[in-house]
Amino acid sequence: MHINFKANLLKSESDNFSKLVHVVLHGLFLLIICSYCACRNDNECVDVDYGRQYLSEASYASFAYNGGETLFFKDSNGNEMKFRLIPEIPVYPHYRIYEQEVIEGSCAGKMKVKTEGQSLGVNIICDSLDYSIFYFHSVSSILQGTSPIYFDVMYADAFKFIASGNPNNYYVPLTALLDLRGNDALLDTIKERHEYTESITLNGKAFDKVYYNILPNGSAIYFSYAMGFVAFKDGNNPLWVLDRIE
Repeated sequence: MHINFKANLLKSESDNFSKLVHVVLHGLFLLIICSYCACRNDNECVDVDYGRQYLSEASYASFAYNGGETLFFKDSNGNEMKFRLIPEIPVYPHYRIYEQEVIEGSCAGKMKVKTEGQSLGVNIICDSLDYSIFYFHSVSSILQGTSPIYFDVMYADAFKFIASGNPNNYYVPLTALLDLRGNDALLDTIKERHEYTESITLNGKAFDKVYYNILPNGSAIYFSYAMGFVAFKDGNNPLWVLDRIE
């Protein structure tokens, strides 16, 4: 009986030791896993460069100008205003580098996403007055978590400089989506600044498929992909309408 008691005691001590070893090993295993995950999460929050992103074929082809054109606008009294395009040579793509900081999730404030987006652009300058229009087709993006969602956008800024070189109060922006690249679900999250009409008559001239923006002060700009900028207005001044392109 004494021998059986010693055997049971030894067996109990052995079982306790096995349990202790099991607990220690389990704890070490969890520690290793947690450390690995923490390292992996740290690595996931490093900056990422997505390199060059190109306009879709449709966005590229719909650019309204070739480069070098001269635009002639007239008001309702027959006065003429001439604009020239810069560059005067054919328009070639260039690339805009931009960074976006992650603002959601575990990498918020710890990670930036870099892109080199393709753009087509011209500066349309008035020869007689100080009106200018910057017009671009460009790759843009928004972030979902840490992943960029790319789309193509048209944007333009019409403005006028005063003698000091600073813009006066004539400034009209115009933006429109070119290609969502299948991300139609994001349409409501992407801001546009335009109205659209299938047809419009301006100073007796008819234009089709026109995008426009009219401000409360009366300033406005009108654009179509077929003809480019077809009209603009500076406050209460006369409306200038495209007469011809040379």
